[in-house]
Amino acid sequence: MKAIIIGGGIGGLSAAIALDRVGIETAVFEQADQLREIGAGLTVWINASRALGKMKAAEGLLRCGSPVTRFEVRSWRGKVLAVSPFAILERKFGAAVYVCVHRGEFLELLKGMTDTGKIHCGSRCIGFDEDSSGITARFANGAEESGDIVVGADGLHSVIRARLHSEPKARYAGYTCWRGFATSTGDYPRTWELNSGDRGNGFQHIPAAKGGYSGLEQKTRRKEWLTRRAAANPKCWNAIGTGFLRYRN
Repeated sequence: MKAIIIGGGIGGLSAAIALDRVGIETAVFEQADQLREIGAGLTVWINASRALGKMKAAEGLLRCGSPVTRFEVRSWRGKVLAVSPFAILERKFGAAVYVCVHRGEFLELLKGMTDTGKIHCGSRCIGFDEDSSGITARFANGAEESGDIVVGADGLHSVIRARLHSEPKARYAGYTCWRGFATSTGDYPRTWELNSGDRGNGFQHIPAAKGGYSGLEQKTRRKEWLTRRAAANPKCWNAIGTGFLRYRN
């Protein structure tokens, strides 16, 4: 059996590794000229950690990311409102409950576990055909690839999803998020902090092994709110004018 995987991001490479481990041939097609990830951090919960464990990738995840042992909800003045002790759940389930990792570093980990000969960059899928003999994926450069199944891992504007289910229109939910990175001058606890504010606004930061990220989500788009709230919390002083922090140990 052969699987054609459209998309060479985290989802596509994870699918390739998992399918290869059970004896299914794979071919990965990525429209970009090279494998790369943009954006900030990725949070991996315990169900994904367990799946990565079966793929022999859990140890690598912990090397490039950081288990978060505690979640705190705070007021914008820093008062603790609620706490979730992830460390207790980690001992109960025998796996990291919540890991923060940079998307680019995680993709490099998965890339190192994938046979690079099966990855085809510069291949933008434009559709596929299906008949009794299997699936044939078609690409913008005129190439075709035949297999038994096709896996759509091609992101927000997925060609595969649109072909199967039609392309739904994106709906703005009323939230705007600023994200970025900054270095740290101190040692921070392995705690995910969410600082909640008024009108549905909030600021959060999450530490990681090679850096952490922190961010702001808000409904209103009032930038002065970010500056005022971040300045009021001593732990968030690095965030003024940014939105996300990167902590380096």
